Amino acid sequence: MTKRGLETRVIVDLIAFTLCAAASAFVFAHTRGPLAPFVILAGAVLGSGWALTGWFDTHDAAYAASLATAAGVALVIVASLVSIELAWWHPVTVVGLLTAFAALGNMGLSYRDTQREAGP
Repeated sequence: MTKRGLETRVIVDLIAFTLCAAASAFVFAHTRGPLAPFVILAGAVLGSGWALTGWFDTHDAAYAASLATAAGVALVIVASLVSIELAWWHPVTVVGLLTAFAALGNMGLSYRDTQREAGP
């Protein structure tokens, strides 16, 4: 992967981390406002999807974005179904934990891509 491609990946990793951390903070702080639902939705879907699929080395940006979006939607659905099946449906806690763990995954991605960018 080129140096420019790695720089772009690091930027996307940090954006996804920030989005997930903000979404988790909004959820656990019970923030209400015009921007909060959009940040939470984007963090839950896009942030968690990137945390799951960002480990794959894809060179096409559109493919990586569609893969992350699809994985994020699937992850939110699976997390919801598992919590319903366990009779533990607390939407605030489920979405908050999902975005918090996704933020940790994105932080790991950022570290890995930064190390790859630095080279041997």
